[in-house]
Amino acid sequence: MLEIPAGLTLSLILLTLTTFIGFLFAVAFSKNPTISKYATWVSVPVLLWIIFQSTLSLNQWYMDRTAAHLLFPLLFTASCILTILFVPQLREWALGLRAEILIGLQLIRLPLEALMHWAYHRQTPLALTFYGGSLELLIAAATPIMLYLFRKNISKNRLWLLVWNYAGMASLTMLWIRSLLSAPSTIQNWGFDIPNYLMAHFPGSWIATVIIPILLFAHLAVAAQLSNRRNSEV
Repeated sequence: MLEIPAGLTLSLILLTLTTFIGFLFAVAFSKNPTISKYATWVSVPVLLWIIFQSTLSLNQWYMDRTAAHLLFPLLFTASCILTILFVPQLREWALGLRAEILIGLQLIRLPLEALMHWAYHRQTPLALTFYGGSLELLIAAATPIMLYLFRKNISKNRLWLLVWNYAGMASLTMLWIRSLLSAPSTIQNWGFDIPNYLMAHFPGSWIATVIIPILLFAHLAVAAQLSNRRNSEV
């Protein structure tokens, strides 16, 4: 079992908690009182999922090279996100979340990119970083601009906001898939020199099982809100 430095471990824990709290803020500070009052209820399943993933990674479940266990959280969280966006009642909930906070949440990618660089050489392959082709740093750097455009004039800047959101979704999806295919498992097809050990250990597994899904959902929720505004203006 590869040891993750204490500083990196603490940083990942703080980053995951920040992502979790930021997501809850988007619920709690919704402009819809019906949505905001249920923030505590929303926190329970997310918190249980974080604890569940901690248990799996601490028991080295993701380190089993004879299986593709990282497929489970990817497929499960992707199914949850799609369910929320396509079930009418749940979609209404997503449309009521505070968009400004969901956009601002993408700033999490800056420290995430820094941590990926920190882990490079021993725990993660280069391709998961900016120098390996990841666009996470650029998406994060554009976040303050997008937040300004959103607050200034949504209708006028909708196209730029949508382009940024779709680019962010594509970047996160690629990071998610690359993380899965470079982790030690039966479906690993690259990164053999430096496998993605980080996301198979605690708390690095939270990147693929908690942080990326929340950031991806935030992008999808904002894109859905922008599309809904356009339809209501027609």
